[in-house]
Amino acid sequence: MKARRKTGAPVTARRPWGALVLSVALTAAMFAGAVLCLREAVTQGDATSRAAAGKGRPGVFVVDVRRCSRTCSWYGVFIADGNGDGADVRPNARDRELRGAHEASLSPGQRLRVRDVGAFVQTEGGSAEWGSTTANAIGTFFLSVTGVLGAVSAAGLWRRRFRRDASGRREASGRRDASGRREASG
Repeated sequence: MKARRKTGAPVTARRPWGALVLSVALTAAMFAGAVLCLREAVTQGDATSRAAAGKGRPGVFVVDVRRCSRTCSWYGVFIADGNGDGADVRPNARDRELRGAHEASLSPGQRLRVRDVGAFVQTEGGSAEWGSTTANAIGTFFLSVTGVLGAVSAAGLWRRRFRRDASGRREASGRRDASGRREASG
């Protein structure tokens, strides 16, 4: 049985703010996630297309460490051509991800010819890896759809919250019969 105020109206009919606030917060979170996935998809897609075209800054990659989470990748130092012994390595050239290499054949200290394509380094002649771009694009789609559904839900809650009667006064949500009287809830 629903709690009733002194006026007799159910508490939930007079104060549906909780559902509205939750709906708006979840909708904002979905759209924020979609924006982050889209940004990553564009970044990875640009770098992967550059790698597939053989573009990027040429240099040498010194294999350092293999890290695994869901998949494994090799990381190391990128030394651009013309830097000689690597003493002039840029700060963002350290701890770079290597793609396009046969990972089982690598070992720490090994040197490979690569191209720096922005988000990662690609081995010369290695195949482009589109997996992360595709995953981020799919994530963007699903988060966007969920965000739109959340926005529609929040709009419905907002309309229900501020429904007005024929005289223009705001009324609490609740059903009315044909004569305009509030139906008894039970």
